Amino acid sequence: MPCAITAGYTIDCRDGVGGIDAVYNGAFNVSSTTAGACDDNTLRAGYDRTYQFNVTCAGNYNISLCGSSFDTYLYLSSGVNSGVISFNDDFCSLQSQLSANLSAGTYYITVESFFSSTTGAFTLNVTGTDTPSGSASASNVSCNGGSNGSITVSATGGNGLTYSLNGGAA
Repeated sequence: MPCAITAGYTIDCRDGVGGIDAVYNGAFNVSSTTAGACDDNTLRAGYDRTYQFNVTCAGNYNISLCGSSFDTYLYLSSGVNSGVISFNDDFCSLQSQLSANLSAGTYYITVESFFSSTTGAFTLNVTGTDTPSGSASASNVSCNGGSNGSITVSATGGNGLTYSLNGGAA
């Protein structure tokens, strides 16, 4: 099954279960604001937005608020208000970013301000690499000392794949 990027749905924090503002499958990008948000996340005092993030393909994921308009704070957790995996403040100037190697499963990303009374606009970028898969086949030379053998390799998924034969450059 290929890794998919699927648009989520938005839930108002007063109506949503556990304060989840939207649900996404795989990598996503969303622009929003903490203005008008609730303070329903107990990880830290402040107006927050929490996104459920369903990882369909294991791999390294980058979660970034770089370029946002205010001093951000970012959490990645395995549960709403619990199971903090990673958090960050001020990776790129006053904005937050983190990277994590994630297994397939459900995670929660919480965006809020460093200062509990401050709100602002943000763009949350979640990018990931899907796990590469591949196959290889070989055809032997027809005669000892010949040069008509071949190796065929095909790969799908992943980013920036490189190949080598017996440790040599490809």
